[in-house]
Amino acid sequence: MSDNEPINVNISVTPAVQSLQNPQSSLRSPVKKNRCGAAISDDTELPTIPRTSLQRILKELEFEYTKRNRNSALTERGDIVVWRQKYILDIRRYRNEGLTIYFLDETWVNAGETCNKVWMDKTIKSHTDAFLKGLSTGPKNPTGKGKRLIVVHIGSAEVMDNASYHSVKLDPIPTMAWKKDKIVQWLRSKGCSIETPMVKHLMMDKVREIRHLHDKYVIDEEALKSNKIVLRLPPYHCKLNPIELAWAAVKNHVKYNNTTFKLNDVQQLLVYGVNLVTPNVWANFIEHTIKEEDKLFNIDFITEDFEEGGTSQVMKITGDTSSDCSD
Repeated sequence: MSDNEPINVNISVTPAVQSLQNPQSSLRSPVKKNRCGAAISDDTELPTIPRTSLQRILKELEFEYTKRNRNSALTERGDIVVWRQKYILDIRRYRNEGLTIYFLDETWVNAGETCNKVWMDKTIKSHTDAFLKGLSTGPKNPTGKGKRLIVVHIGSAEVMDNASYHSVKLDPIPTMAWKKDKIVQWLRSKGCSIETPMVKHLMMDKVREIRHLHDKYVIDEEALKSNKIVLRLPPYHCKLNPIELAWAAVKNHVKYNNTTFKLNDVQQLLVYGVNLVTPNVWANFIEHTIKEEDKLFNIDFITEDFEEGGTSQVMKITGDTSSDCSD
């Protein structure tokens, strides 16, 4: 991979980099690039990433290369904490009100879906040896991933992640990238009185004053027509969507039983795997997710106590806090 080759951070290296963080705390400890590189290299499903590309990715993940202070701690962005707290409070309220909650997500399954590692009989030295012993070395691995099935499902407000296709704005909100005449046009369409000349920063200040009245998503408004409420998962919080556990179970079934690597056969395995997620299994996934909600909700208060206390603590860095669990 060249340094100029684009890398999809969200679905590739983000889980490996964030695996260096502590799942028991929202504190993000300073991370060395060498550790990040090692974490990515250890993941067999990720490509080799040059050091310069890794540095760019760390910047995209909003890490800053800075002098380390012995008494400092790198914490989560405030907007993520607020988003998480509001989400958990909302979903708790909807449960208490007895509302049916649907969890929505999508994934994909390749025709060449198979296990990366299998147990091998090291006493078998060749195909001929296997044949003479009445055994088989099994089907060869596919040469590539092959064609892909796109899978969308919903498990019993609606809850979804923040993929771009879920987040199309009903009325795009101006940004600093807009031309001034476009910003003026948008503000006047909302009933704002604009006196020219006016610098763009002052225009954007007016935009921020009223954006909460117009910052709406197409899919949210469509859901409201059917008396449904859409909840959006905070970024990097796939653990709060139980359907991710369902996807893992379904795709494992496909991987362990895919012997032909033909798309039609994979589709049948996929349907059968979905049926294996029975109501009892789904209930267990929900129970696990609620425990994750409680843990993350309480962690925010622990973090505040830690920050306000000003005491020095040593933290073990383990686990995975990635946002996109399904591959």
